[in-house]
Amino acid sequence: MRKINTIGVDLAKNVIQVSVVSWSRRELFNKTYTRKSFAAFLARQKPSLVAFEGCGTAHYWGRFAQVHGHDVLIIPAKVVAPYRQGHKTDANDALAVVEATRRSDLKLAPLKSVGNRVCSQSSAHGNCWCRTGWACRTMFEAC
Repeated sequence: MRKINTIGVDLAKNVIQVSVVSWSRRELFNKTYTRKSFAAFLARQKPSLVAFEGCGTAHYWGRFAQVHGHDVLIIPAKVVAPYRQGHKTDANDALAVVEATRRSDLKLAPLKSVGNRVCSQSSAHGNCWCRTGWACRTMFEAC
C-alpha cells in the first residue's frame, strides 16, 4: 500500500486554503496560501493525492499538479457540501474535500485539457458564438 498524503484544496479568488492529511487520517496542517505560494507549495510536495473542490480554476490547478507528479481529483461542490462540519469557512471546506475523497461512491468531474475547456465553453454558448464569424472559427481550431 502506498502511503501518500491527501491534499484538500479550496480555491477562492485571492487565497487558496490547503488541508494536508496523512495516510493515517491525521491532519498535518491547514493553511492559507496565495496563488504564487500555492504553486511553490505544490512543486515542492512529494507526489500526493490532490483533491480540488470544483470551480472555474480547478482544471488549471489540476493540470499544474499533474505536471508535478500528483494524482488529481476534481470533486463537484455539491458532493463536498455534506461532508463539511461546522460553519462554511475555507478551512472547513478544505477538510470536507479531504473527507469526500475517502468515500468509495464518489462522483468526480473529469480533468479537462485547455482544448476541452474551450470547446465545452463555446458549445455552452450555442449559436451566438457562430455569429461572430472568424472568432468562432479560430475558437474551434483550438479544439
